[in-house]
Amino acid sequence: MNPREKRMVIVLGALLALLAAWGAKTKYVGKLESLDEEIARLEKKQDEILAERKRLMRGKEAWLEAGRQTLGTDDAMVQTLFRPDIDALVQEVGLANGSVTLKGTPKVGKNGLRSLTCTVTAEGKLDQILKYLFKVHQRPYIVRCRRITLAQQTGKNVPKNTLKMTVEMDTLLLPDAKAEGLPRVQPVDLTSQPAVTIVRTKKDKFEDYEDIIERKIFEPWTPPVPLPGKVVGHQPGPNGRLAVTAQQLRWNAAPNAKTYEVFVGEENPPPSMSQGVSGPASGQVTFQIPRALTLGKTYYWRVDSINSEGKRTEGDVLQFTVYQPETPVVVAPPPPPQPPPDANLVLARIISSPTRQQVVLENPANKAEEDKRVEIGDTLYGGTLIFVHPKGAVSTKDDKLYYHPLTKALRECVPLTEESQPELLYEYLKLEQRAAGISERPG
Repeated sequence: MNPREKRMVIVLGALLALLAAWGAKTKYVGKLESLDEEIARLEKKQDEILAERKRLMRGKEAWLEAGRQTLGTDDAMVQTLFRPDIDALVQEVGLANGSVTLKGTPKVGKNGLRSLTCTVTAEGKLDQILKYLFKVHQRPYIVRCRRITLAQQTGKNVPKNTLKMTVEMDTLLLPDAKAEGLPRVQPVDLTSQPAVTIVRTKKDKFEDYEDIIERKIFEPWTPPVPLPGKVVGHQPGPNGRLAVTAQQLRWNAAPNAKTYEVFVGEENPPPSMSQGVSGPASGQVTFQIPRALTLGKTYYWRVDSINSEGKRTEGDVLQFTVYQPETPVVVAPPPPPQPPPDANLVLARIISSPTRQQVVLENPANKAEEDKRVEIGDTLYGGTLIFVHPKGAVSTKDDKLYYHPLTKALRECVPLTEESQPELLYEYLKLEQRAAGISERPG
């Protein structure tokens, strides 16, 4: 074997040794990781076992405590004990017409627990009823008043302030301890005091509750104040515009709201600007922004509604941009038409002859002024004189006929119709038709 071959054999042997060492190390590390996982699993299982043991201990303690406050496990035995005990309490406090009606033993859960339910009715004074409830609460076994109803009794032979009491109550029954794998518990013995003190919040004597009796504990119920409604109907609306000359915000009054808090600012959410803003119960609420707004800027605003108890409902955040409204061009209305110059002249008399027909006008404000004469076809009170009659004159204006009575100012004329002057209208129509050559008779 030459030197080169020797070197190759040495290198190959070293590589094989390194591979063997790497494989052993990998196997050892994998085994360690597997052992660590197994240890963590066992520790977790141990914690679960300890937690389950504690839960079972607490359940056992609760079971023993409940067992010492029950009447038994047999339904018939519990019914035999429960009914006379409750009935004896009714008689002890002096209630009249008492009755105890058992209603069965419905199941409470899946572990065999049951409850014996009953309804107790009796009549008496309020203090007797409170005394009865107090003594029920002091019984050595578990008893619960589910519902109490009081009704005023009236009648000829019923004493004053007599109430009828109806109480729905139940008591707990233990399941069969052997069937459920539970320790046996000695139930309550009603003939003697229980050996274990019952842990309940109570007072030693009924008289200790005098302060409660004297209070008005049966006052009429008043419903709670409802939450205020959410503010809607904002003006300006979402992404709206507000005139810099107005600076007024409006919204619809929210139901059950007494006051409002207004938030206005350039940032979102906006800061509070005013609290205790009041408004009408219905309609719109107006809020005048107390400081000047910058033209062209965008502002955010929100209104919270608050009821009489101070509870609030938050409103939505809206935004508006301040703008300068255009100044409207005011067009002056045309001046009213001037009355005709002869409006105040009085139709003094009629001049009628085969050659001419005239009316004579006088100025009552100036008797010395010369009379004015108007012939047929001339201007009269802004129109044209077209007919003269002993009762007055007729003029036309805008295709309408007007009647001017004698001794009246021209402004006091009236439209010539069949209602106002039928005779004069008849004469005028007859003359008009004669002039047209149709007939000597109208119509």
